[in-house]
Amino acid sequence: MQRSRVTCRAAAVSVLGLLWVVMITAAFTCPETCSCGSNEQVYCIRRGLTVVPANIPLGTTVLYLDFNNIQDLSDADFGYLTRLELLDLSYNHIADLPDGVFSNLTSLVELLLHNNNISSLPTGVFSHLTSLRYLWLSDNHIADLPDGVFSHLTSLEQLFLEKNIISSLPTGVFSHLTRLVVLLMENNDISSLPSGVFSHLTSLFSLSLSGNHIADLPDGVFSNLTSLRDLYLHNNNISSLPTGVFSHLTSLGLLYLSGNHIADLPHGVFSNLTSLLQLHLHNNNISSLPTGVFTHLTSLGLLSLSGNHIAGLPDGVFSHLTNLGVLHLENNNISSLPSGVFSRLTRLVRLHLDNNNISSLPSGVFSHLTSLQNLYIAGNPWRCDCSIHGLLTSARLRTSISDGPTCSSPHHMKGDALKATVTVDKVCLGRGDCTMGSADVTCACNVGWTGPFCGKALEEQ
Repeated sequence: MQRSRVTCRAAAVSVLGLLWVVMITAAFTCPETCSCGSNEQVYCIRRGLTVVPANIPLGTTVLYLDFNNIQDLSDADFGYLTRLELLDLSYNHIADLPDGVFSNLTSLVELLLHNNNISSLPTGVFSHLTSLRYLWLSDNHIADLPDGVFSHLTSLEQLFLEKNIISSLPTGVFSHLTRLVVLLMENNDISSLPSGVFSHLTSLFSLSLSGNHIADLPDGVFSNLTSLRDLYLHNNNISSLPTGVFSHLTSLGLLYLSGNHIADLPHGVFSNLTSLLQLHLHNNNISSLPTGVFTHLTSLGLLSLSGNHIAGLPDGVFSHLTNLGVLHLENNNISSLPSGVFSRLTRLVRLHLDNNNISSLPSGVFSHLTSLQNLYIAGNPWRCDCSIHGLLTSARLRTSISDGPTCSSPHHMKGDALKATVTVDKVCLGRGDCTMGSADVTCACNVGWTGPFCGKALEEQ
């Protein structure tokens, strides 16, 4: 009896051993339609596959199925791949995700589903992916995000939803994503934001909502995003900014508001953004700048105000921007500059004033720009007299006038390049010198000549 038990036990051990050998062999046998690498990586890229191969090795940790013609997925496709950490199904023709298709992938860290034809997400399709950190759903046809669809993704760090047709966001759709660092939703059809939709995203670093149809920003919509560094709101339909809409974003470094319909900047709207490095306000409807609107932006390195309707700049509007390196004011309606408007911008390297209505420059307007390297002033109706010649001559000592500006007046200078060719001889027609008078710089004519540019012979009078 005892010998029989020993024999049975030995037989059982032999069977288990044989099964283990079979499993190990299966786990590392590469499918004929794919190639395999070290660390159980399987590459089935661009193989013309229409379905997921049935013989993926059991021990696979990385599986690439991108750039194929897969249309349908079944519950059995990945059910046995419990060690899978990365699954790439991008660039296929997948339209539907069966509920349960990823149920056994509890070790999955990265799931790539972008560039497919997915139109809907079943509420529980991701419910077992508790280890998932990166989820790519961009470039699909997703119209709605069911409330609870991301509820179990408590490890998720990056979520990509750009280039879909999402039109609305349920208030609690992101409420369980407390570890989320990156959320990209640009180029959708979102028209409004519930005030509490981002309230649980306290770890969020980058948020992109550009290229949507957002018209209003509810006061408090960004209140809990205290870790946010990058906020992209450009190319929407925003027409106004609530005064306190950015007040809690004390870590913000980059703010894009360009390509909207903003007409006014409320006093204090940027008050708490002391860490901001770049502010993009170009291509809006701004016609004036309140004097203190940029007062607290002491870290700002780039300010873009181009493509607005700004006609004048208040003296002191940039006085607190002592770290500013690049200033874009091109494509506005600016006709004059206060003499001290740039006086505090000692770190400014590049200044864009092109395509405005400026014809002359006040004395000393560039005198404090000791770091300036590139000055863009083309597309203005420049009056090339002694005054502007003197200013540009001093600027050229350290600055490149980079865009080929030309003179509009006086008549004898029209069309001439406003650069080194604008010489004293040219301004005063070779019959005088530019000299500083009591109020202006003018031509001091040689004997026998007179007029603003020494163009008249005395005997002609």
